[in-house]
Amino acid sequence: MSRKYIYFKLFRDLNDTIESEKLSQYEIAAYLDDYETIQNVFQLYQNTELKLLINKSRQLQNLLTKSLPKHGFRHGYLWSGEHFPDISKLLSNCGLIEECIAFQKTADPLPELKSNPIFQMKRQFDIYNWHVFHLRSFQYYFDKSSKIQMTSESEVEIDWAFESLWEKQKRIEDVEDVPVFETNEPNHFHPTINYISHDKRAYAKSRNLRWIRAILNSMNSSKDKMLYIPFAGKGDIFFEAVFGGKNSIVSEINPIRYRYLSGSSFTYEYNLIRLSQAISDIIGQIKALTVSQPQMQVDLFVNSTEKQFEKFWQTEKERIKSLNNNHLSDNSIKAISAIRFLIDSSIISKAENINAFLMNGLINLTAGLLRKKNIMDIISAYQKELRRLYLDIYIFHKIKELNQNPGKINHLCLQNALDATSIEDAGIDSICCFFPSTINKKGFKDDQTVIDILNIHSNLPSVEKHKIGLKTRSKEDIEHWNNEIINSGSSFNLLGTYGQNILIRLHSNNRQTEAGLFLKLWIDGYSFLTECSRLLKKDGKACLILTNPSIKILDQAEEINNIEVFKELIGKNENVLQLKIFENFCKPDQLNHFGKMDFYHILIISKL
Repeated sequence: MSRKYIYFKLFRDLNDTIESEKLSQYEIAAYLDDYETIQNVFQLYQNTELKLLINKSRQLQNLLTKSLPKHGFRHGYLWSGEHFPDISKLLSNCGLIEECIAFQKTADPLPELKSNPIFQMKRQFDIYNWHVFHLRSFQYYFDKSSKIQMTSESEVEIDWAFESLWEKQKRIEDVEDVPVFETNEPNHFHPTINYISHDKRAYAKSRNLRWIRAILNSMNSSKDKMLYIPFAGKGDIFFEAVFGGKNSIVSEINPIRYRYLSGSSFTYEYNLIRLSQAISDIIGQIKALTVSQPQMQVDLFVNSTEKQFEKFWQTEKERIKSLNNNHLSDNSIKAISAIRFLIDSSIISKAENINAFLMNGLINLTAGLLRKKNIMDIISAYQKELRRLYLDIYIFHKIKELNQNPGKINHLCLQNALDATSIEDAGIDSICCFFPSTINKKGFKDDQTVIDILNIHSNLPSVEKHKIGLKTRSKEDIEHWNNEIINSGSSFNLLGTYGQNILIRLHSNNRQTEAGLFLKLWIDGYSFLTECSRLLKKDGKACLILTNPSIKILDQAEEINNIEVFKELIGKNENVLQLKIFENFCKPDQLNHFGKMDFYHILIISKL
C-alpha cells in the first residue's frame, strides 16, 4: 500500500495567531493522532511526491494558494500514512479548518466516501498516477449559507442561491489565480442561526466565535462525553457545541434567554412544512380572535373557546396596563394576548418545538412594540417576525445534512449555575462558559418588561437575585461585604494577594460599594469553582472565558486582571477545590469604541 496524504487548509479569515496556531492545533489534535504543522504552504515542496504533483498541475497550485491567511498566520496541517483516517467528524465539526486536499495513487482502492453527504460535494481530478480529492468542511458551507441569509428574502431566492452554490462546488475546473500572499481584508461575517436578533443588522454585527469550538473539541471530541454550558446567555457556546457534535446540558437564569435557547435547541428537528403551516394557522386565528364582529370568530372557534379568550383577554388587559414602563395600546395588548392564548392552549399545535418557535416570534414582537411606538399592523409585524425566523431555519435545513455528527441538547434548565442541583455529581466531562466578569448595572432590566408583559415568570425577583455580578444590592449586603474586607473575614481570606489588594485599595479610596460588589462577584466565582469540582469527572476540564473590567481608583482607570484573581482562588484553595490550572491565555476580540483592543481571557482548569 502506497503512502497517502491529506492537507488541511485553515480559514483565511482567522483573526489572530492565537486562532491560527494555538487553537487550530487544539482542534486538529482532537481528531488526528499524527500530523505535521504547515506554517507556510511552500513547506509542501519539502515532500518529494507532493513537490512533483504541485509542479505538474496548475490546478493544484491554484487550489493550494487560493485564499491564504494573512501574512504570518499558519496555513494548515499535513497528514500522511498508508490508510486514510476517518475525517468525517473532523470535516463536520471543526470550526477553523476550511477544506482539505487528499492524495492517493490511482492503483490503490478508492476510500469509502459515499456514506457522508459532505463527501458527495467533493471535486476530483488526476495528476499522472495520482487521484486528488478536494473536500470542504461543514463550516465552509455554513459560512456560505450565512451570506445567502443576508441577501435572500424568500424561499425562491434561497433555492436559487443554493442551486448556484451546489453547481459551483461540484464543477471540476481550474481555480482562479490568486496571489500567494493575499492581503485583502477577509470577510468576518459569521452569524449563528439563533432566535435572539431582532433584525438582520444584528447578524452582521455578530462576532466570529468559531475559536470556541476549537476549545470545545480539545476538551471533548467524543460524542459519548457530556458538556455543561452554564450562563448560556445568547447561545454563542450553545451553537458552537451543537455544530461541534457535543452532547450538552445547558443552563440559563434569565427567563427570556432560556425561552430563546429552548426554541433554538430544536434547530435540527424542525419540520419545514409543519412550521410553515403553523405560521399560516396562527395568523388566521389571531385575526379571527381580534376582529370586532363576534360572528366572524364562530367560524374557527366553538363558543366555549371564544368565551375563554374573552375572559383571558380582559384579565390580561388589566394586568398588562398595571405594569410599569408599558405604553402598549389596547390593540397591541389584545394581539399579544391572542397569540399567548393560542400558544398556551396548544390550539395551533401540541408539538413543543412549534410552540417554542411561535413563542420566540412573540417575544421578538413584544420587544419590537416596546421599542417602536408606531407599529400599526401588529398581526403583519408578527407574521414578518415568524417569517424571518422561518427563513433562518429554511436556510439551515439546506445544509444540515452536511453535518453528520450534530450535537444534542440533552437537558435545558432555568437555574442558578452556583447551585446546579439538576446535575449529578461527577456527571460532566467538560464545562465551558462566558463567566460574568464585572458588575452588571442592568440585571434583567433589558428583558424585564417583556418578561412581565408575557408573564413568562411569576416571581422574577426570586430569580434575578441569583444573577452573578448584579449591582442592585441592599445597603445591609454592601455593609456586610465591606466588614469582610475590614476584618479579613472568611470570604475575604479565600482571595489571594492580588484580589485582596484591589479590594483594600477600593475600600480605602472611598469606593466601598464597588469593593463590596467585587468581593461578592469573586466569592460567587469561588462558589462556581466549587460546583465545577463537584460536577467534573476526574481529569475533566472547565474553560472560563473572562473579560477584564475597568475601575477608577483615585481618578485613574485601572484594569482588573480577572485571570489573576481566579488563579489565586484555585492555587490558594487547591486542596478544597481539587482543581488545578491547566492553561491560560488571552485572545484578541475587537476594537472597542475608544479604539482600544478588547481581549478574551481564557482559563482552562482540570479536575484532580
